[in-house]
Amino acid sequence: MINLSYDDILKKIAEVKGIERAEIEIKVQQKLSALSNLISKEGAAHIIANEYGVKLFEAFTAKRKYDVKELKAGIRGAEILIKVLKMNEIREFEKNGTNRRVVSLFCGDATGTTRVVFWDEVHIEKIKKGEIKEGDILKIKDGYVRDNNGFIEFHTGSTSEMTVNPAGETVIVGNSAPRETILKTIKELKENDNARVRGTIMMIFDPRFYSACPECNKKLTEGKCMLHGEVIAKNVPIVNVMMDDGTETIRVVAFRDLAETIMGQNVEKLKGMNPGELEILRSEIVGRQFEIAGRAVKNQVTNRLEFNAQEVKALDPEMLAKELKEKIN
Repeated sequence: MINLSYDDILKKIAEVKGIERAEIEIKVQQKLSALSNLISKEGAAHIIANEYGVKLFEAFTAKRKYDVKELKAGIRGAEILIKVLKMNEIREFEKNGTNRRVVSLFCGDATGTTRVVFWDEVHIEKIKKGEIKEGDILKIKDGYVRDNNGFIEFHTGSTSEMTVNPAGETVIVGNSAPRETILKTIKELKENDNARVRGTIMMIFDPRFYSACPECNKKLTEGKCMLHGEVIAKNVPIVNVMMDDGTETIRVVAFRDLAETIMGQNVEKLKGMNPGELEILRSEIVGRQFEIAGRAVKNQVTNRLEFNAQEVKALDPEMLAKELKEKIN
């Protein structure tokens, strides 16, 4: 199911019915009160849309070609036309005893930017051989959209089709589109900043795990997904680390494959570790340096900034020393 936000739902109702947003919000609040706040605002808005006879998903399910700004988590069979703005390194990992690879490209169009993730070996080999480079235009068909910790991503699979620099197609990345996340010091981070930070892992908290939906990665409630109902749950790891870059220290929160990247272990191995094994693993990771892209958010309990990871890359100390030397010179 497509994951529409509260604003998406209200906008659609107002558009179809010609009703002021304020009037819809009053009805949402009345519905919440009638149901003793047992559902979310989004859930109440869905009910109001249904009462108005507004088919929220009709426009999305009928559509096949999307601009970046139109992408919503849950969309499948989508086609996009984008320009490659940055290439990331191919990452290897192990899943269920099998070695696999994944690579992501930072791409954009006139309406916005997104990360495009490739899982299929055919596409990954093309990237490895240099058949795709920065500045190329990609037309990708039959992809799907996922939410990765608050970031919308376009994913491709074995059925996805990709054309590099299709004839007659041009893409201009708009000036209003958010650009690649810039490198900042931890001290420079402000709430809601999308940025990259580099630092040293100073402390690692015990990994935590939760049961999630295999389709949308949302946490299950009593074994059920609010969007997909009864599903076969998958274990999802969460790793919290303290990172220091010499200007300040910040807590970094990493989910799923990013947590596995930091820990260097897949979820099955992490769950099976006893306290002694975890302590040994922690001692091996503390002191390592990473570059992490993500978003700075305010923890409502501690009232402190935290950094939600979107990408994690281990850094080579020799490369960092070389960069520092070049800056000095």
